Amino acid sequence: MLTCSPKTDPVVKLVFRYIIALRKAGIENFKFHDLRHAFATRLVQRGTDIYKIAKLLGHEDIRMTQRYSHHSPESLRDGVKILEVDFNLTTMILGHGGIGF
Repeated sequence: MLTCSPKTDPVVKLVFRYIIALRKAGIENFKFHDLRHAFATRLVQRGTDIYKIAKLLGHEDIRMTQRYSHHSPESLRDGVKILEVDFNLTTMILGHGGIGF
């Protein structure tokens, strides 16, 4: 009969510590698998390319990565800010005596 112990099995040790940390933090109804969602979400919110995230998670289909990663309103605003910078530069150059056409 095989027995697993936190002292001898690294996976059991990780799960054991995970359970203890959840209890100490008072977190309920949280599964180890939820960490994959948090990992993907934090990467996408910091601008990491979705294809890189898919590789890191081992997804073959990008749609699965999209299910794991969630944008926040702040991360979506950053995408719009990129356009604002381009618009402002174009407006300054074309509209204020810069390069004219």
